[in-house]
Amino acid sequence: MESIVEFVSEATDEKSEGFIPVEDRIAVFDMDGTLTCETFYTYYDTMMFIEFCLKDHPERVSEELKEAAREIEPGYTAGDRTRIHRGRGAHQELCEGLCGDDGG
Repeated sequence: MESIVEFVSEATDEKSEGFIPVEDRIAVFDMDGTLTCETFYTYYDTMMFIEFCLKDHPERVSEELKEAAREIEPGYTAGDRTRIHRGRGAHQELCEGLCGDDGG
């Protein structure tokens, strides 16, 4: 943490050798809770599962998995709030049905 503070202090101090002009700065923020994948980490895995089963390679997937993907798809393609809340329930049901547990 100390090295990050040092870097930012140098990068923003016009008198420092490590100064970076504002127009040349790039900021990256991660795990700040603003992206769905940071607040509901299984969302992207489940979307990839749905896409693989129903669109990308349905010929390689069992009917059981395709049916599971069909059942959870509406919750993942609805509006943001609905998608996340319905998706969580669908993910739990999927884990219980296919894995015999709650996926936790």
